[in-house]
Amino acid sequence: MKLVTIGLGQAGGRIVDLLLHYDTWGRHKHIVASCMAVNTSKSDLIGLRTIPQKHRVLIGQSAVKGHGVGLNNELAAKIMEKDHPMIKRVLSEREHLDIDAFLLIAGLGGGTGSGGTPVLVKALKESYGEPVYVLGVLPSDDEGGLMCYNAARSLVSLKDKADGIILFDNNLWRREGLPIQASYDAMNHQVVKPLPVLMGAGEVTAKDKIGAKVVDASDIMNTIRQFTVLGHSEVQLGGLWSKKVDIHELIRLAVTGKLTAECDIKQARRVLFMVAGPPREMSRAGIDHARSWLESVAVNAELRVGDYPLPKSKTMMSIVLFSGMEDTPRVKALVKKALEYQKLQETREAGVSSLELGKGRLKPLIE
Repeated sequence: MKLVTIGLGQAGGRIVDLLLHYDTWGRHKHIVASCMAVNTSKSDLIGLRTIPQKHRVLIGQSAVKGHGVGLNNELAAKIMEKDHPMIKRVLSEREHLDIDAFLLIAGLGGGTGSGGTPVLVKALKESYGEPVYVLGVLPSDDEGGLMCYNAARSLVSLKDKADGIILFDNNLWRREGLPIQASYDAMNHQVVKPLPVLMGAGEVTAKDKIGAKVVDASDIMNTIRQFTVLGHSEVQLGGLWSKKVDIHELIRLAVTGKLTAECDIKQARRVLFMVAGPPREMSRAGIDHARSWLESVAVNAELRVGDYPLPKSKTMMSIVLFSGMEDTPRVKALVKKALEYQKLQETREAGVSSLELGKGRLKPLIE
């Protein structure tokens, strides 16, 4: 699956920067057809390592002069409304590329990501025929009420605009005891690691890497709807005479370990799972067993299954997508915190106008 990836805000830019690094130097190449980082903060763009300078787009220069929007997602939305043609011009330089979809990646608690992403999704869908997906990073509880408010408001808007929203919950994945930047770096790797495998399975040309059932772009696009969470597990392979990998157990670990966000599997309407690794470890019986187990736990879902042979790999990885969900426990919790924050702000005399939210705007996520 070939993607145009666009990172919005600090978190989104760093994740796309890391994804491009994986795509350039990793085993699973060429899923990133084009990439871009978009920000209102000049310093955040300077800090990137892999994205070419010409694809680092600073917006809102007349409004904030490169200093960022300071968590003000209303200001970010206004800036994106004005400056999204600049982003389209950069995209038009490579319009000839054969792409399958757009993937926008953003931290939904910040200003640029939460306010700018819904506006850009709408603009891209008006100009292009390809689906537009969002990978939204949700703030942790300790990041404060305003970031929860931003995330909830952004999710309400994105739910009606994006073709699908993949959730990654910082509250679930933050690493206690690490310096804050090291914790964010570790979480970014967790976000990115399974994506090249998942998206790269349908892009191989070598015969020995084509699976019995290939997971291609159409499988992924037919799976990702509404809210989506992702799980993956990986096992290191031993010597030639080591015990064969239990595919069923590998899939169970991907599901029962930490998903990218908490969800009720029974609510999923679409499920995709795939296994990637050396062909000698691919067990048809194991895959069939895993399929039967998933059918028993995600009872209301369409199920898609695939394999990705990697002859020289020293690991086996399983990846699972649960999708088509109207909400998740974390989304509900964020909306509740956002409503509490909104009510608190409405009792204060100062600063109310910049924080007001139209009455009832958040409620559809919890009804």
